[in-house]
Amino acid sequence: PVEELLTILLGFSEKNINVLVDKERFRPVDSPIIYGDPSRLKALGWESAHTIEAALHEVLDYWREKVREGAG
Repeated sequence: PVEELLTILLGFSEKNINVLVDKERFRPVDSPIIYGDPSRLKALGWESAHTIEAALHEVLDYWREKVREGAG
């Protein structure tokens, strides 16, 4: 869920960030819980090369660098 990704990203922050959830923006067709099952991929020999935490950290570092470049 996006909330889990946000929690991970907030954990990387050195700042205290307050997140406000606007329930009015949720759509009635949005699924509250969605689970994936990688068992078929694993049966073909696939393995995850990165954890979600590592991938999010790479994305965050990329955008931090882009912001620094724009600020200079």
